[in-house]
Order: sequence, then C-alpha cells, then structure tokens
Amino acid sequence: MPDGDGIELLDFLRNSNDTRLKFMKFIMITGANDKILKAMDNGAHNIIHKPFTPETILKKVELIFN
Repeated sequence: MPDGDGIELLDFLRNSNDTRLKFMKFIMITGANDKILKAMDNGAHNIIHKPFTPETILKKVELIFN
C-alpha cells in the first residue's frame, strides 16, 4: 500500500468512531512473519500467510465465524 501498511490501516479502523467497525472481523494477509504478532495484538482475528490458496481463505473465514 503506498501510504502505509496493513497494521496502520487496522489501527485506523479499530480506532474509528464508526460504531459499525467495532463488530467487524479482520483477517490480515501478510508475507512478513514479523507482522503476525503485531496484527493479532492490534485486533486482527486471523492471519493468512502468502502465498495462499482460495481454500485457505475459506478455512480462515470459517474459523472466525464458527
């Protein structure tokens, strides 16, 4: 992303005054292992590692909604 990274975007969304975002689930996609803990600490519900398959996305979504 040209103006920041996913962690910054997650922080922005989590700190927003938009009450709809308080109930939203976030799955972060990353290729950097050093971002995993920071993403989880900042409110990500799950992580998908690059490269990934469509099946991986479906499994991660199922995990956070079941």
